[in-house]
Amino acid sequence: MFSYIYLASQSPRRQELLKQIGVQFEMLIAAPGEDTETLEAPLPHERARDYVERVTFAKSAIALARWQNSGKPWAPILCADTTVSLPA
Repeated sequence: MFSYIYLASQSPRRQELLKQIGVQFEMLIAAPGEDTETLEAPLPHERARDYVERVTFAKSAIALARWQNSGKPWAPILCADTTVSLPA
């Protein structure tokens, strides 16, 4: 069992939820100049489900790369995103 996890975002809400349930975490913070917003731009005619899958996989890959470049010991990485979709 791991004594902590890595959090792939700086979401204050996720930090609050993890603290509430007693999960210790360390954030994998973006490097200076790392563009984290561009990947969240929807593609033309992209369905909500496709968007969520694409963004989640991209964020997961970025978080893994951050961990690999950090030299930190292995621990699970929590990568999540909140998306709201309204019918057109």
